Amino acid sequence: MVGQSEPEKHPWRSCASKSVVETVTGSHKFIVEGYSLMKGMGTDKYVSSDVFSVGGHDWVIRFYPNQSKSKTFTGIALVSDDGGTGIQALIELRFLDKSERGASWTGNSAARRA
Repeated sequence: MVGQSEPEKHPWRSCASKSVVETVTGSHKFIVEGYSLMKGMGTDKYVSSDVFSVGGHDWVIRFYPNQSKSKTFTGIALVSDDGGTGIQALIELRFLDKSERGASWTGNSAARRA
């Protein structure tokens, strides 16, 4: 046909990609002394652990002695201290009294940024 050209043919190209999920394990012991004195700090106040590194990321643990106004709940936050985003963390917490007795909790959460 006059005036029409054939569609341009493109060579076949292939590409590939992959996603790698890395699992690392680490631990940090954060001792909170003087807990009974902290109970009056206020609901938005916390004490922090030192910065520690696991999986190439820096972390801090924040302990909130008064998570609610009723003063019957405490709170814990695992916070990425290096700006890491998209990090999932499986954490196990052990709450021990002075006699080394206590309870454990395990949870999965997206890490918060400091």
